[in-house]
Amino acid sequence: MEKTKISGSPGFSSSLSLEKTELFLIRSLIRSQWLERIKMTSPEHLSEFEKLDIKQYHIAASLLDHNAIWPKTSRILPKIAVKQIRKMNFIKQLEEYFGKFIISNEEGLVDEEIYWRIVRPNELSDIGSLHADAWFWEIGKMKMPLNKIRVKVWIAIEVEKGASGFVYIPNSHLNDWPYEIKDKNGLKKPVIKDLDLSLDPELFMSNPGDSIIFNDKLIHGGQLTLGNFTRVSLEFTMFVDPWV
Repeated sequence: MEKTKISGSPGFSSSLSLEKTELFLIRSLIRSQWLERIKMTSPEHLSEFEKLDIKQYHIAASLLDHNAIWPKTSRILPKIAVKQIRKMNFIKQLEEYFGKFIISNEEGLVDEEIYWRIVRPNELSDIGSLHADAWFWEIGKMKMPLNKIRVKVWIAIEVEKGASGFVYIPNSHLNDWPYEIKDKNGLKKPVIKDLDLSLDPELFMSNPGDSIIFNDKLIHGGQLTLGNFTRVSLEFTMFVDPWV
């Protein structure tokens, strides 16, 4: 059933959520890496952030060079954290849906790449424009394991329901959309071109721990955080056996 949703209509499934203990552990893993990065790059400000939850990051973010300190490579969880996540029931449920899977490692830093995003309130520069993840694979000419297909997983870690999170266009994976490549913070990123104004992205109405599993051709992006908290989410790409 979940496979049919992802390959057919609507192009995604939102049936899985983290258990409370799993959400707590992932928050702890992210917080440790968050503080370690600040300690390494701006030790003089560490004490200010130790007083805060990561969802309060924006309160003191002006003390840091945000774009310089948080490239994707600094938000990829270490191998020991990935091993802990791999043991979760959430992963076992994914395996029930898709069979045993490999997690991609586009940056080549760890065997399996699970990374988090941090999005401050009212900061348009923090969110990803509408795109399909498949485009990154096209422009990067990244290699795929033989006889596998890609499925993306996005998990809400710190969100305010209705005010932050993930936006998507249902069934958009069924069409080929033109895109252009733009430079963002020194990186080349694909962005949908000449977006049809009749397309109205929907916000995934998520609570912390909720996930959306989607076709990597699905058009999606980030919602401008309109609430009072910094949004944190977790992502990874699965290589799974094809079913269609």
